[in-house]
Amino acid sequence: MRSDKLLKLAVPVLATLALAGCHVTPVKEDMDSAMDPMMEKLDRAYQLAQQARSEAARASDEAQAAQDTADRALACCRRNSEQMDRMFEKAMMK
Repeated sequence: MRSDKLLKLAVPVLATLALAGCHVTPVKEDMDSAMDPMMEKLDRAYQLAQQARSEAARASDEAQAAQDTADRALACCRRNSEQMDRMFEKAMMK
């Protein structure tokens, strides 16, 4: 008895799903064709983001190299200033 009720409910549900499936297929194809240009744009945006990331990493490396050079130049300048101060102190002592 229970299977009869289940069968009576299943038939309309399955029929509705089958009809809906037939109707959904063209809509899915339309959506897929509309999605293609968007996916191409997303792929291009991803490529550009990867390029930007690569360029930013290179710029960061170059900035670090410039900072290292500036730090060395400053240290050299400070050593020269200290040496000159010592020379002037010696000259004043004589």
